[in-house]
Order: sequence, then structure tokens, then C-alpha cells
Amino acid sequence: IYVLATNRMFVLDPSTNSIQPNGEIAFVGTPRSLAFTPDGKWGLTINTTPVIGGKSIIAFDLTSNAPPST
Repeated sequence: IYVLATNRMFVLDPSTNSIQPNGEIAFVGTPRSLAFTPDGKWGLTINTTPVIGGKSIIAFDLTSNAPPST
């Protein structure tokens, strides 16, 4: 389960409802809803405050849970 918040995305374990290890991904921005690529590798969200985060679209690599590159 993926949960978006200002400057964060959380990856939750649905069996425990807790954050997975390395499941807190930091970024700068205010996300909207999350969309997924057909292969499931990327999550994409619109940054509703690109003036703050500098990007209009934020991409997350869901295979590594790495923060978005700057």
C-alpha cells in the first residue's frame, strides 16, 4: 500500500499496517494521487506546488524505494 503525504511517500505492509523497512521515501513537493506504469516499476504523481519542489511530476522507482532523483 502506498500513502502520499507532503514531502513523503510511505510504503505500508498490508498485513501489519506498518511502514515497511526503507518504506519512507522523502522528496520535496505536495503530491496528488499516485499512478503506476503498466510494468509496475514506477509510481508517478503530480506535484501541486512545483514552485517549492521544482518539478511538476515526481517519479518513484518502486523496485528500490529510492527517493526521486533531483
